[in-house]
Amino acid sequence: MPRVRVVGTTITVLFSGFLAFAYGFGIYLFPILSPDMRDALAFTYAEMGYVAAGIQAGFILSSVISGILAPRVGELRFIFASMLLCSICLCALSQVTTSLGAASVLTLIGFVPAATWIPMVAVIRRHIPYNRRGVVFGFLSGSGGYGAIINGQIVPILQEDLGWRGIWMTTGIAVFVLTVVSVALFRVLNIVDNPLAKESNEAVVENTEAQGSGRLVLKIAVHLWAIMMMGAAITITFQTFFTALIRDHLEAGRVVAGRMTLLHGCVGIFAAPLIGLVTDRLNVRVCFVAVATFCIIAGTLLLLALSLYYVALSAIFFGFACYPFLALPPAFASKTLEPATAVLIFAVGNVFVGFGALFGNMSSSIVLELTGNLPSVFAWLAMLATVMLVLILLLPREGDQRK
Repeated sequence: MPRVRVVGTTITVLFSGFLAFAYGFGIYLFPILSPDMRDALAFTYAEMGYVAAGIQAGFILSSVISGILAPRVGELRFIFASMLLCSICLCALSQVTTSLGAASVLTLIGFVPAATWIPMVAVIRRHIPYNRRGVVFGFLSGSGGYGAIINGQIVPILQEDLGWRGIWMTTGIAVFVLTVVSVALFRVLNIVDNPLAKESNEAVVENTEAQGSGRLVLKIAVHLWAIMMMGAAITITFQTFFTALIRDHLEAGRVVAGRMTLLHGCVGIFAAPLIGLVTDRLNVRVCFVAVATFCIIAGTLLLLALSLYYVALSAIFFGFACYPFLALPPAFASKTLEPATAVLIFAVGNVFVGFGALFGNMSSSIVLELTGNLPSVFAWLAMLATVMLVLILLLPREGDQRK
């Protein structure tokens, strides 16, 4: 097997594992274990909300820090250090005795996903061929879903034997083992930080003129940030109110709501690498347009929400929108900008993702208060998706930056 294929496969598999733990077995695991933790540590549901806010604050802070520090210390070193921090925090959660201690550790865990995801842009930019990056980012963007689905199905079973403390400790040890094995494999394959290495794809040569234009780079960055903010406002808010519409508006049971959530998660895991493959065959903007269109359709179906069939169709379209969307900004940045610039722009973009989630949830809550109708929230999200579609249509294709 050619070395480039071995390197690409290794990076894709191990980075997917990192993100699955950082998201799925880190910040996504807390809601599953929180009822038992609440009983043991005696914290209220209001305090749970503060903990969730702390996790988001850690993510935003990490987005800023990672963009600045990762290129200086080396992206791979930064990723491995972040995963070791994740391991320590997960093990520490098994030992906490107060709600304040749990909140402090979970805030640090919120730091990990951005600290791993953001530097990966530069590593992939450096080691993955130009025409393979889209599908790699597709696999990576779906990896949080792998963890979320696995812990949603397996953790409740293991919890009976291990308890919540045992699960945190087990996942922490697993992260440590994965990190150590990954460091060894990367050394064997000579996948190292080397910012001064000559780039081996034609896109760098073609885009040299664009790299010299700070004004053009800033224009691209602001455009991408706006799209990332709108995308987060739509996709994160959609998930916030999705179950509520099924349970309260359609009066369906908890099991049905869970199956609908599982449906869009499973579709998303399949759709993310598929959309990534299309970005390599065509271009990123085409996939951005498709994702925005799927968001509009998903929101419109829930505006109608005449039966669960509408919800199921909406879940399918949303699955084709949510997880693939996560892959498109880093794919666009990696195909357009040099590694250090791409990391910095994507890092700042993740701050806008946090603000977008805040804007989407707050504005939708206002809409809900004004209308008293859950479907109206999804009408609002469909409108936001239409605005995002207009922004995307104004975005140049990655091959056009040199013009």
